[in-house]
Amino acid sequence: MARKWHVLGFVLLAAAGVYAVAVSLALGLWRQNSPGEGLFPFIAAVAVTAFSLAGLAGALSARHAPSPPDHGEHGLRTTVVRLCAYLAALIFYAAALDVLGFIV
Repeated sequence: MARKWHVLGFVLLAAAGVYAVAVSLALGLWRQNSPGEGLFPFIAAVAVTAFSLAGLAGALSARHAPSPPDHGEHGLRTTVVRLCAYLAALIFYAAALDVLGFIV
């Protein structure tokens, strides 16, 4: 059952990547001897598509889906603490961007 969801996720991600490639090509990759508006989105979309296809190949070639390890309550607590730290870092980044500038 989990393998089916992994395959579905990778297929949807690959489809989104292909769509992003098409949109970025419509924006233009190069204009008058300089990068166009679509160059960076094109590079990112190609990377997303390539990695999702690699993940799809791995999911399809696996004999069975790996079961997630059960770490009990300690693992859940660690996960919640990590997520809170990520959220705090994102909030700090959003607040500090205007004050400290782009370098942050």
